[in-house]
Amino acid sequence: MKKDKLVVLQGKEDALFERFCLSNYPYNAEVILPSTWFAFFIRNGVAQNPLSGGGRMRIFPDAHFFSKKENVDVVLVNTSHRLSIKWGTSERLHFYQDHILLTVGAHGVFEARVSNPKKFFQELVGENASFTSEDLQNRLQQFFLAHLLAMIEETIRKENIDLLAPEKALVFLGENLRKEATRLFNEKYGIEIPTFSLLSLNLDEESKTALEQVRKEGSYCPECGSLIGKDVSFCPACGKAISRCPSCHRIVDKNMKYCITCGEKIVFEEQNNEKEQRLNTNEEEIREGRKNGLITE
Repeated sequence: MKKDKLVVLQGKEDALFERFCLSNYPYNAEVILPSTWFAFFIRNGVAQNPLSGGGRMRIFPDAHFFSKKENVDVVLVNTSHRLSIKWGTSERLHFYQDHILLTVGAHGVFEARVSNPKKFFQELVGENASFTSEDLQNRLQQFFLAHLLAMIEETIRKENIDLLAPEKALVFLGENLRKEATRLFNEKYGIEIPTFSLLSLNLDEESKTALEQVRKEGSYCPECGSLIGKDVSFCPACGKAISRCPSCHRIVDKNMKYCITCGEKIVFEEQNNEKEQRLNTNEEEIREGRKNGLITE
């Protein structure tokens, strides 16, 4: 009895996916798929049920899945490979800090790995025979850059990162961007971002000069945006009381727990007033208790 041929169905180890025609495989062969790969079969242009890692199937005319006479392509998806993608801002990013419109450039590199093969196939590779690995890399890079500004701006605002000293925050900012990028890529394409490196975040000279001048000579009112002097306690335009760091005197707002310039913990006057009010209330309650005989020495 003739022994059936066993063929390992496997693509290139250095790619997230590979596409080829199954007709190249021997007639009546049994194919086996390694555990880190998923196979998606396209029969006459229509996607069929996938074969998961570790699975087996046979190629012969009576198969319920497909026959050798038909035009069947297979797309293999590699769940172990990490695709390295370099990125950079061809156009500068624009956002505000200290009420100044800043212009920033950034570049870095991240790795992409397939976490959901079915979504990856459906949303990216699909039944389009002309979609290549180069197309994939370009699509992922463009998707990331389309969301980069919002991610960087939100992280800088939320974490109060000082753009005059961005090198101190590159690792921290990079990790926050990795988490947000993973969420976006997973939702859209079934891809996770295991590593992310933010290699630079640079102000242009005009923005740097403007920010340094404001820090040195004064700042802007957080209420109305008017320029105010360094030692001013109230905004001359709107009358808003100006809160400053007790250590370096930088203007701070209510969202800050620590000064982004010197790291001093920020306690606002109303917080002190609330604390003093609670103490006064407690003392009043104690006096009333003694008066009514409810508290004895």
